[in-house]
Amino acid sequence: MSQATKSMMIVLGSTAYVHIHILSGGCDDPGRSHVSNTCGFSYIEVNGKDFSPHSRGYNVVVVDGKTGKAVEARAFDTFGISSSGDHLREYLNSLNGNAHHTPEPRFHVFVTISPTGSTAYVHIHILSGGCDDPGRSHVSNTCGFSYIEVNGKDFSPHSRGYNVVVVDGKTGKAVEARAFDTFGISSSGDHLREYLNSLNGNKIVLVAIQDEGSKFIKSALDALKRLGATHPVIPDYQGSFALVGYAGENKPAWIAQKVAKGGLGPSEISLKIPLAFK
Repeated sequence: MSQATKSMMIVLGSTAYVHIHILSGGCDDPGRSHVSNTCGFSYIEVNGKDFSPHSRGYNVVVVDGKTGKAVEARAFDTFGISSSGDHLREYLNSLNGNAHHTPEPRFHVFVTISPTGSTAYVHIHILSGGCDDPGRSHVSNTCGFSYIEVNGKDFSPHSRGYNVVVVDGKTGKAVEARAFDTFGISSSGDHLREYLNSLNGNKIVLVAIQDEGSKFIKSALDALKRLGATHPVIPDYQGSFALVGYAGENKPAWIAQKVAKGGLGPSEISLKIPLAFK
């Protein structure tokens, strides 16, 4: 992908000019914003000075067409806020050449798009290992392994059976982690079912089996499917299982699942999920 850039010199009068330079970068474009923890970048320079709000979506700078001075800067998050398109329309339509009763066009309006924001994506990595799968847990005296990483930090309980981590779909932060020993405790499948069915709304649900989890899982089968799991949901004995599911009604396209028979794993998923997905 490539960034969009534009430089120009606009005539203000017979001898005066205003120098404009605009640079718009998408999240995956080369280059980097000087604003930390952002994705993409936007620069709107007027006579060498940057006036961009450096916000995700549309950044707008208004320049006085007579003096060449930047008079206002606004930002509209047309990715994360549903009403922002309407607000942008109203704002742009409020700008006209008759402002201050001048007969000539009064304002020059410069716009750039940038997906910058505090956190545009959440990075997910899940690794599920059955007892006979290659690899080893960093937790001593365990069989198999489970890692559920959110933005590089592991939140897995590292317990036998089903490990579950819930992520806030708006902030990208892990809010809860639970474990259900569906091999050693006969009621754990029921408890897992009740827990998963209690999750609703904008929540990303991450699941990984460690060691063995197939023995008492049948009662939770429909609850896993409600999050987006598909057949085969129940792995073989000591098989591995990884799921990135969603608790809301409208299922996003990024839902993912990996399953492997015992000794043929581990099952692994890596995803970058937008936080304002539809």
